[in-house]
Amino acid sequence: MKTGLLSNRMIRWHLAAISLCLCGIGILFVHSTMRLDGEAFPGKVAWSQIIKVCIAFGGFIVVSRVNYRLFERKSYTLYGLVLFGLCILLCLKFLRGDPSASRWFRLALFDVQPSELMKLGLILCLARYLRYRQDQGGPRGLLMPCLLTAVPMGLVILQPDLGTALVLPCILLAMVFVAGAPWRYVIAVIAIAALSIPAVGIFGDKVPLLKPYQLSRITGWLNQDQPSVRLREAYQLDQSKVAIGSGGLTGRGYGRGDQNVLGNLPARHTDFIFSVVAEEWGFLGAALLILLLTGLVLLCFSVAMNTEDPYGKLLAVGVGASFAIQSYQNIGMTMGLTPITGLPLPFVSYGGSSLVSSYAALALVARVATQRVRVLSSQELEPAASPTPVPAVEPHRAKRLVAIWRD
Repeated sequence: MKTGLLSNRMIRWHLAAISLCLCGIGILFVHSTMRLDGEAFPGKVAWSQIIKVCIAFGGFIVVSRVNYRLFERKSYTLYGLVLFGLCILLCLKFLRGDPSASRWFRLALFDVQPSELMKLGLILCLARYLRYRQDQGGPRGLLMPCLLTAVPMGLVILQPDLGTALVLPCILLAMVFVAGAPWRYVIAVIAIAALSIPAVGIFGDKVPLLKPYQLSRITGWLNQDQPSVRLREAYQLDQSKVAIGSGGLTGRGYGRGDQNVLGNLPARHTDFIFSVVAEEWGFLGAALLILLLTGLVLLCFSVAMNTEDPYGKLLAVGVGASFAIQSYQNIGMTMGLTPITGLPLPFVSYGGSSLVSSYAALALVARVATQRVRVLSSQELEPAASPTPVPAVEPHRAKRLVAIWRD
Protein backbone atom coordinates (compact mmCIF):
# COMPACT_ATOMS: atom_id res chain seq x y z
CA MET A 1 0.00 0.00 0.00
CA LYS A 2 2.84 2.38 0.74
CA THR A 3 4.34 1.87 -2.72
CA GLY A 4 1.02 2.61 -4.41
CA LEU A 5 0.48 5.66 -2.25
CA LEU A 6 3.94 6.99 -3.10
CA SER A 7 3.28 6.41 -6.78
CA ASN A 8 0.00 8.28 -6.55
CA ARG A 9 1.70 11.20 -4.83
CA MET A 10 4.14 11.33 -7.73
CA ILE A 11 1.17 11.40 -10.12
CA ARG A 12 -0.02 14.60 -8.43
CA TRP A 13 3.29 16.30 -9.13
CA HIS A 14 3.34 14.97 -12.68
CA LEU A 15 -0.13 16.41 -13.27
CA ALA A 16 1.02 19.80 -11.98
CA ALA A 17 4.26 19.73 -14.00
CA ILE A 18 2.62 18.78 -17.29
CA SER A 19 -0.14 21.36 -16.91
CA LEU A 20 2.40 24.09 -16.15
CA CYS A 21 4.43 23.12 -19.22
CA LEU A 22 1.28 23.43 -21.33
CA CYS A 23 0.51 26.81 -19.76
CA GLY A 24 4.06 27.97 -20.43
CA ILE A 25 3.74 27.08 -24.12
CA GLY A 26 0.39 28.82 -24.18
CA ILE A 27 1.84 32.02 -22.69
CA LEU A 28 4.70 32.02 -25.21
CA PHE A 29 2.38 31.73 -28.18
CA VAL A 30 -0.23 34.12 -26.83
CA HIS A 31 2.59 36.65 -26.82
CA SER A 32 3.65 35.59 -30.31
CA THR A 33 0.15 36.03 -31.70
CA MET A 34 -0.91 39.19 -29.86
CA ARG A 35 2.26 41.26 -29.38
CA LEU A 36 2.55 44.72 -30.83
CA ASP A 37 5.51 45.75 -33.01
CA GLY A 38 8.65 45.76 -30.90
CA GLU A 39 6.82 44.70 -27.74
CA ALA A 40 9.10 42.73 -25.41
CA PHE A 41 8.00 39.58 -23.63
CA PRO A 42 5.67 39.48 -21.82
CA GLY A 43 3.35 41.79 -23.68
CA LYS A 44 0.09 43.12 -22.35
CA VAL A 45 -2.00 40.14 -23.46
CA ALA A 46 0.61 37.56 -22.39
CA TRP A 47 0.92 39.25 -18.99
CA SER A 48 -2.85 38.97 -18.61
CA GLN A 49 -2.58 35.25 -19.35
CA ILE A 50 0.21 34.88 -16.77
CA ILE A 51 -2.06 36.38 -14.12
CA LYS A 52 -4.86 34.00 -15.08
CA VAL A 53 -2.51 31.01 -14.88
CA CYS A 54 -1.34 32.09 -11.40
CA ILE A 55 -4.94 32.41 -10.19
CA ALA A 56 -5.95 29.07 -11.71
CA PHE A 57 -2.89 27.23 -10.37
CA GLY A 58 -3.49 28.75 -6.95
CA GLY A 59 -6.97 27.25 -7.10
CA PHE A 60 -5.41 23.92 -8.06
CA ILE A 61 -3.26 23.96 -4.91
CA VAL A 62 -6.21 24.83 -2.68
CA VAL A 63 -8.69 22.34 -4.18
CA SER A 64 -6.14 19.51 -4.22
CA ARG A 65 -5.87 19.81 -0.43
CA VAL A 66 -9.63 19.54 0.15
CA ASN A 67 -11.17 16.17 0.95
CA TYR A 68 -12.99 15.28 -2.27
CA ARG A 69 -15.74 13.64 -0.23
CA LEU A 70 -16.96 17.22 0.26
CA PHE A 71 -17.44 17.58 -3.49
CA GLU A 72 -19.15 14.20 -3.56
CA ARG A 73 -21.72 15.37 -1.01
CA LYS A 74 -22.24 18.69 -2.80
CA SER A 75 -22.21 17.34 -6.37
CA TYR A 76 -25.89 17.93 -7.08
CA THR A 77 -25.74 21.38 -5.51
CA LEU A 78 -22.76 22.45 -7.63
CA TYR A 79 -24.43 21.06 -10.75
CA GLY A 80 -27.60 23.00 -9.93
CA LEU A 81 -25.69 26.26 -9.32
CA VAL A 82 -23.96 26.10 -12.70
CA LEU A 83 -27.25 25.18 -14.36
CA PHE A 84 -28.82 28.21 -12.69
CA GLY A 85 -26.00 30.38 -14.06
CA LEU A 86 -26.73 29.14 -17.58
CA CYS A 87 -30.40 30.00 -17.13
CA ILE A 88 -29.53 33.50 -15.90
CA LEU A 89 -27.40 34.14 -18.99
CA LEU A 90 -30.21 33.04 -21.28
CA CYS A 91 -32.62 35.31 -19.44
CA LEU A 92 -30.22 38.24 -19.96
CA LYS A 93 -30.01 37.36 -23.62
CA PHE A 94 -33.73 37.05 -24.35
CA LEU A 95 -35.19 39.57 -21.91
CA ARG A 96 -32.64 42.36 -22.34
CA GLY A 97 -31.73 41.59 -25.92
CA ASP A 98 -28.03 41.63 -25.02
CA PRO A 99 -26.16 39.06 -27.16
CA SER A 100 -22.85 39.77 -25.37
CA ALA A 101 -24.37 38.45 -22.14
CA SER A 102 -25.19 35.08 -23.64
CA ARG A 103 -21.94 33.31 -22.64
CA TRP A 104 -20.06 35.21 -19.95
CA PHE A 105 -20.41 36.98 -16.65
CA ARG A 106 -18.11 40.00 -16.86
CA LEU A 107 -15.74 40.27 -13.88
CA ALA A 108 -12.71 42.43 -13.13
CA LEU A 109 -9.83 40.04 -13.91
CA PHE A 110 -11.51 37.74 -16.42
CA ASP A 111 -14.92 36.69 -17.67
CA VAL A 112 -16.64 33.67 -16.15
CA GLN A 113 -18.15 31.28 -18.68
CA PRO A 114 -20.64 28.94 -16.98
CA SER A 115 -20.55 26.53 -19.91
CA GLU A 116 -16.88 25.81 -19.08
CA LEU A 117 -17.80 25.17 -15.45
CA MET A 118 -20.67 22.97 -16.61
CA LYS A 119 -18.22 20.33 -17.81
CA LEU A 120 -16.92 19.88 -14.27
CA GLY A 121 -20.39 20.21 -12.78
CA LEU A 122 -21.68 17.42 -15.02
CA ILE A 123 -18.73 15.17 -14.16
CA LEU A 124 -19.37 15.60 -10.42
CA CYS A 125 -23.10 15.02 -10.83
CA LEU A 126 -22.77 11.90 -12.99
CA ALA A 127 -20.09 10.44 -10.73
CA ARG A 128 -22.40 10.88 -7.75
CA TYR A 129 -25.38 9.34 -9.54
CA LEU A 130 -23.52 6.41 -11.13
CA ARG A 131 -21.15 5.47 -8.28
CA TYR A 132 -23.08 2.47 -6.86
CA ARG A 133 -25.72 1.84 -9.49
CA GLN A 134 -25.84 -1.50 -11.31
CA ASP A 135 -28.61 -0.82 -13.84
CA GLN A 136 -26.52 0.64 -16.67
CA GLY A 137 -27.02 -2.47 -18.79
CA GLY A 138 -30.47 -1.37 -19.97
CA PRO A 139 -32.06 1.77 -21.47
CA ARG A 140 -34.01 2.53 -18.28
CA GLY A 141 -30.81 2.81 -16.26
CA LEU A 142 -29.38 5.25 -18.81
CA LEU A 143 -32.42 7.52 -18.87
CA MET A 144 -31.47 9.72 -15.90
CA PRO A 145 -27.78 10.20 -16.89
CA CYS A 146 -28.93 11.18 -20.39
CA LEU A 147 -31.42 13.65 -18.93
CA LEU A 148 -28.79 15.16 -16.64
CA THR A 149 -26.63 15.71 -19.73
CA ALA A 150 -29.33 16.82 -22.17
CA VAL A 151 -30.60 19.74 -20.06
CA PRO A 152 -27.28 21.65 -19.79
CA MET A 153 -26.41 20.64 -23.35
CA GLY A 154 -29.55 22.32 -24.63
CA LEU A 155 -28.88 25.47 -22.59
CA VAL A 156 -25.31 25.68 -23.89
CA ILE A 157 -26.44 25.25 -27.49
CA LEU A 158 -28.87 28.15 -27.02
CA GLN A 159 -26.02 30.49 -26.00
CA PRO A 160 -24.85 29.46 -28.72
CA ASP A 161 -21.74 27.38 -27.93
CA LEU A 162 -21.76 24.25 -30.05
CA GLY A 163 -18.20 23.21 -29.18
CA THR A 164 -18.72 22.99 -25.43
CA ALA A 165 -22.15 21.43 -25.91
CA LEU A 166 -20.63 18.55 -27.88
CA VAL A 167 -18.13 17.81 -25.10
CA LEU A 168 -20.90 17.00 -22.59
CA PRO A 169 -22.29 13.86 -24.32
CA CYS A 170 -18.71 12.59 -24.79
CA ILE A 171 -18.18 12.87 -21.03
CA LEU A 172 -21.46 11.01 -20.49
CA LEU A 173 -20.45 8.26 -22.89
CA ALA A 174 -17.12 7.62 -21.15
CA MET A 175 -18.59 7.64 -17.66
CA VAL A 176 -21.58 5.38 -18.31
CA PHE A 177 -19.30 2.90 -20.10
CA VAL A 178 -17.02 2.71 -17.05
CA ALA A 179 -20.13 2.47 -14.85
CA GLY A 180 -21.24 -0.66 -16.73
CA ALA A 181 -23.03 0.30 -19.95
CA PRO A 182 -22.52 -2.42 -22.61
CA TRP A 183 -20.41 -1.95 -25.73
CA ARG A 184 -23.41 -2.04 -28.06
CA TYR A 185 -24.81 1.20 -26.63
CA VAL A 186 -21.46 2.96 -26.91
CA ILE A 187 -20.99 1.86 -30.52
CA ALA A 188 -24.56 2.88 -31.37
CA VAL A 189 -24.06 6.40 -29.96
CA ILE A 190 -20.77 6.84 -31.81
CA ALA A 191 -22.38 5.68 -35.06
CA ILE A 192 -25.29 8.10 -34.65
CA ALA A 193 -22.88 10.97 -33.92
CA ALA A 194 -20.79 10.14 -37.00
CA LEU A 195 -23.87 10.03 -39.23
CA SER A 196 -25.30 13.26 -37.83
CA ILE A 197 -22.61 15.46 -39.39
CA PRO A 198 -23.36 14.60 -43.04
CA ALA A 199 -27.06 14.71 -42.16
CA VAL A 200 -26.61 18.34 -41.06
CA GLY A 201 -24.95 19.08 -44.39
CA ILE A 202 -27.90 17.55 -46.25
CA PHE A 203 -30.79 19.11 -44.33
CA GLY A 204 -29.02 22.42 -43.68
CA ASP A 205 -31.14 25.16 -42.14
CA LYS A 206 -33.90 22.68 -41.27
CA VAL A 207 -31.83 21.49 -38.30
CA PRO A 208 -33.23 23.14 -35.12
CA LEU A 209 -31.06 25.39 -32.89
CA LEU A 210 -28.23 25.50 -35.44
CA LYS A 211 -27.05 29.02 -36.26
CA PRO A 212 -26.16 30.01 -39.85
CA TYR A 213 -22.46 30.46 -39.06
CA GLN A 214 -22.37 27.01 -37.42
CA LEU A 215 -23.98 25.48 -40.48
CA SER A 216 -21.45 27.32 -42.64
CA ARG A 217 -18.59 25.75 -40.68
CA ILE A 218 -19.99 22.25 -41.11
CA THR A 219 -20.70 22.63 -44.84
CA GLY A 220 -17.27 24.20 -45.29
CA TRP A 221 -15.66 21.22 -43.61
CA LEU A 222 -17.64 18.75 -45.74
CA ASN A 223 -16.62 20.57 -48.94
CA GLN A 224 -13.19 21.88 -47.91
CA ASP A 225 -11.49 20.67 -51.11
CA GLN A 226 -13.61 22.86 -53.40
CA PRO A 227 -11.77 26.08 -54.39
CA SER A 228 -14.84 28.29 -54.04
CA VAL A 229 -15.55 26.94 -50.54
CA ARG A 230 -11.94 27.49 -49.45
CA LEU A 231 -12.37 31.21 -50.11
CA ARG A 232 -15.61 31.48 -48.13
CA GLU A 233 -16.92 28.89 -45.64
CA ALA A 234 -13.57 27.10 -45.23
CA TYR A 235 -11.33 30.18 -45.29
CA GLN A 236 -10.26 29.84 -41.65
CA LEU A 237 -9.59 26.13 -42.07
CA ASP A 238 -7.61 26.75 -45.25
CA GLN A 239 -5.40 29.35 -43.55
CA SER A 240 -4.85 26.98 -40.63
CA LYS A 241 -3.74 24.16 -42.95
CA VAL A 242 -1.36 26.55 -44.72
CA ALA A 243 0.16 27.52 -41.35
CA ILE A 244 0.60 23.90 -40.24
CA GLY A 245 2.00 22.79 -43.59
CA SER A 246 4.51 25.65 -43.81
CA GLY A 247 6.05 24.75 -40.45
CA GLY A 248 7.87 21.70 -41.78
CA LEU A 249 9.95 19.67 -39.35
CA THR A 250 11.42 22.40 -37.12
CA GLY A 251 9.22 25.42 -37.89
CA ARG A 252 9.84 28.90 -39.24
CA GLY A 253 11.05 30.21 -35.90
CA TYR A 254 9.32 31.72 -32.88
CA GLY A 255 7.44 34.88 -33.88
CA ARG A 256 8.30 34.41 -37.57
CA GLY A 257 5.30 32.52 -38.91
CA ASP A 258 3.81 34.30 -41.92
CA GLN A 259 0.21 33.31 -41.16
CA ASN A 260 0.68 34.54 -37.62
CA VAL A 261 2.62 37.76 -38.27
CA LEU A 262 0.49 38.84 -41.23
CA GLY A 263 -2.73 38.15 -39.29
CA ASN A 264 -4.16 35.80 -41.92
CA LEU A 265 -5.29 33.28 -39.31
CA PRO A 266 -8.38 34.35 -37.30
CA ALA A 267 -8.64 33.45 -33.59
CA ARG A 268 -4.97 32.44 -33.57
CA HIS A 269 -4.51 33.12 -29.83
CA THR A 270 -7.55 31.06 -28.80
CA ASP A 271 -9.10 28.35 -30.97
CA PHE A 272 -6.26 28.11 -33.52
CA ILE A 273 -3.22 28.47 -31.30
CA PHE A 274 -2.12 24.94 -32.26
CA SER A 275 -1.74 26.11 -35.86
CA VAL A 276 0.69 28.83 -34.74
CA VAL A 277 2.68 26.33 -32.66
CA ALA A 278 2.95 24.03 -35.69
CA GLU A 279 3.95 26.91 -37.99
CA GLU A 280 6.65 28.36 -35.74
CA TRP A 281 7.92 25.20 -33.98
CA GLY A 282 7.16 22.76 -36.76
CA PHE A 283 6.28 19.10 -36.48
CA LEU A 284 8.56 18.63 -33.48
CA GLY A 285 6.90 21.40 -31.50
CA ALA A 286 3.40 20.21 -32.41
CA ALA A 287 4.35 16.64 -31.46
CA LEU A 288 5.67 17.86 -28.10
CA LEU A 289 2.36 19.61 -27.41
CA ILE A 290 0.37 16.50 -28.34
CA LEU A 291 2.58 14.29 -26.16
CA LEU A 292 2.05 16.57 -23.16
CA LEU A 293 -1.72 16.51 -23.63
CA THR A 294 -1.68 12.74 -24.11
CA GLY A 295 0.38 12.31 -20.94
CA LEU A 296 -2.12 14.41 -19.00
CA VAL A 297 -5.05 12.29 -20.18
CA LEU A 298 -3.24 9.01 -19.49
CA LEU A 299 -2.37 10.13 -15.96
CA CYS A 300 -6.05 10.86 -15.29
CA PHE A 301 -6.99 7.38 -16.53
CA SER A 302 -4.16 5.87 -14.47
CA VAL A 303 -5.64 7.43 -11.34
CA ALA A 304 -9.03 5.96 -12.26
CA MET A 305 -7.53 2.49 -12.69
CA ASN A 306 -5.65 2.56 -9.39
CA THR A 307 -8.39 3.81 -7.07
CA GLU A 308 -10.88 1.48 -5.38
CA ASP A 309 -13.40 4.28 -4.81
CA PRO A 310 -16.26 4.18 -7.36
CA TYR A 311 -16.86 7.93 -7.13
CA GLY A 312 -13.18 8.77 -7.52
CA LYS A 313 -12.85 6.35 -10.43
CA LEU A 314 -15.75 7.91 -12.32
CA LEU A 315 -14.55 11.42 -11.55
CA ALA A 316 -11.06 10.73 -12.91
CA VAL A 317 -12.50 9.08 -16.03
CA GLY A 318 -14.79 12.03 -16.67
CA VAL A 319 -11.96 14.56 -16.33
CA GLY A 320 -9.64 12.51 -18.53
CA ALA A 321 -12.35 12.11 -21.19
CA SER A 322 -13.06 15.85 -21.09
CA PHE A 323 -9.40 16.73 -21.71
CA ALA A 324 -9.13 14.07 -24.40
CA ILE A 325 -12.16 15.16 -26.43
CA GLN A 326 -11.29 18.87 -26.14
CA SER A 327 -7.73 18.26 -27.27
CA TYR A 328 -8.78 16.01 -30.14
CA GLN A 329 -11.49 18.36 -31.33
CA ASN A 330 -9.31 21.49 -31.15
CA ILE A 331 -6.32 19.93 -32.90
CA GLY A 332 -8.53 18.04 -35.36
CA MET A 333 -10.39 21.14 -36.48
CA THR A 334 -7.13 22.99 -37.21
CA MET A 335 -6.14 20.21 -39.65
CA GLY A 336 -9.56 19.63 -41.21
CA LEU A 337 -10.18 16.31 -39.46
CA THR A 338 -13.27 17.62 -37.62
CA PRO A 339 -15.61 20.60 -38.15
CA ILE A 340 -14.70 23.93 -36.57
CA THR A 341 -16.60 24.35 -33.31
CA GLY A 342 -14.69 27.09 -31.46
CA LEU A 343 -13.32 24.90 -28.67
CA PRO A 344 -10.16 26.06 -26.80
CA LEU A 345 -7.09 23.86 -26.33
CA PRO A 346 -6.86 22.95 -22.60
CA PHE A 347 -4.20 24.94 -20.67
CA VAL A 348 -2.84 26.47 -23.91
CA SER A 349 -5.49 28.74 -25.46
CA TYR A 350 -5.96 32.25 -24.12
CA GLY A 351 -8.77 32.62 -21.58
CA GLY A 352 -9.59 32.48 -17.89
CA SER A 353 -12.69 30.33 -17.54
CA SER A 354 -11.15 27.39 -19.36
CA LEU A 355 -8.01 27.58 -17.18
CA VAL A 356 -9.93 27.78 -13.92
CA SER A 357 -12.29 24.91 -14.73
CA SER A 358 -9.45 22.77 -16.11
CA TYR A 359 -7.26 23.27 -13.04
CA ALA A 360 -10.20 22.65 -10.70
CA ALA A 361 -10.91 19.35 -12.47
CA LEU A 362 -7.22 18.42 -12.40
CA ALA A 363 -7.03 19.19 -8.68
CA LEU A 364 -9.85 16.75 -7.97
CA VAL A 365 -8.02 14.03 -9.90
CA ALA A 366 -4.84 14.79 -7.93
CA ARG A 367 -6.83 14.51 -4.71
CA VAL A 368 -8.30 11.17 -5.75
CA ALA A 369 -4.74 9.95 -6.40
CA THR A 370 -3.40 10.96 -2.99
CA GLN A 371 -6.29 10.57 -0.56
CA ARG A 372 -6.21 7.44 1.60
CA VAL A 373 -9.10 5.03 1.17
CA ARG A 374 -10.06 2.37 3.68
CA VAL A 375 -12.44 -0.24 2.32
CA LEU A 376 -14.79 -2.12 4.64
CA SER A 377 -16.19 -5.37 3.33
CA SER A 378 -18.28 -8.35 4.39
CA GLN A 379 -19.79 -11.34 2.64
CA GLU A 380 -22.07 -9.50 0.20
CA LEU A 381 -22.79 -7.11 3.12
CA GLU A 382 -25.85 -9.15 4.08
CA PRO A 383 -27.08 -8.20 7.58
CA ALA A 384 -27.74 -11.85 8.48
CA ALA A 385 -24.22 -12.86 7.51
CA SER A 386 -22.41 -9.98 9.20
CA PRO A 387 -24.34 -7.22 10.98
CA THR A 388 -21.19 -5.10 11.29
CA PRO A 389 -18.82 -4.50 8.34
CA VAL A 390 -15.41 -6.00 8.99
CA PRO A 391 -12.36 -3.88 8.14
CA ALA A 392 -10.03 -5.52 5.62
CA VAL A 393 -6.27 -4.97 5.61
CA GLU A 394 -6.26 -4.96 1.81
CA PRO A 395 -9.18 -3.99 -0.46
CA HIS A 396 -11.16 -7.08 -1.47
CA ARG A 397 -13.22 -7.30 -4.61
CA ALA A 398 -16.91 -7.78 -3.85
CA LYS A 399 -20.12 -7.09 -5.66
CA ARG A 400 -20.78 -4.22 -3.31
CA LEU A 401 -18.43 -2.15 -1.23
CA VAL A 402 -18.86 0.31 1.57
CA ALA A 403 -16.00 2.80 1.64
CA ILE A 404 -14.92 5.19 4.36
CA TRP A 405 -12.45 7.89 3.35
CA ARG A 406 -10.03 9.61 5.64
CA ASP A 407 -7.09 11.90 5.07
